[in-house]
Amino acid sequence: MISPSICKLSIVNQEIIFDRNQFQANAFKLADVVMEIEVARIFLYKAWWLKDAGKSFTKEVAIAKLYVSEVMSRSVNHAVQLHRGYGFYERI
Repeated sequence: MISPSICKLSIVNQEIIFDRNQFQANAFKLADVVMEIEVARIFLYKAWWLKDAGKSFTKEVAIAKLYVSEVMSRSVNHAVQLHRGYGFYERI
């Protein structure tokens, strides 16, 4: 599941002027996105586990729902920034 992010990094890096600091910034940004997605997945797994165990899971589902939606928003924002808005606006 992580490999598409790594592939995107290589695509983004090919389009950017060859600046080593920019490559590192992109790698860190993608690492943050992947980390947040993994944490969101753990929140969801915990909620599912509590439901399957027959325990109260209302609080965990609410936390997971909020966190997953925030991660989705941040991930899309980072992706648009990495690709410099291509596809987000029409070229003139």
